[in-house]
Amino acid sequence: MNTGGGRSNAEYLAERVTFEGGVDEATRALLFDPQTSGGLLIAVAPDRTEQLLEELEREGVNTMRVIGQITPGDAGRIRVERG
Repeated sequence: MNTGGGRSNAEYLAERVTFEGGVDEATRALLFDPQTSGGLLIAVAPDRTEQLLEELEREGVNTMRVIGQITPGDAGRIRVERG
């Protein structure tokens, strides 16, 4: 981790986040970086994804990606894997 805040976030979430093979250290550091916590993620129902992306594009957002999905499992657990 590059920052004290990133290390603190990683320690705090250690029991809740699982990284699958292929997730490099730089990606892990980015995901725990406290500087990326504002306005970065939007959750939307799968059937509304395309509509959201189209609306964001109309509003001038030029960098957007679908990066994950919510799956059944233990509440509060996050699994990160390379896509």
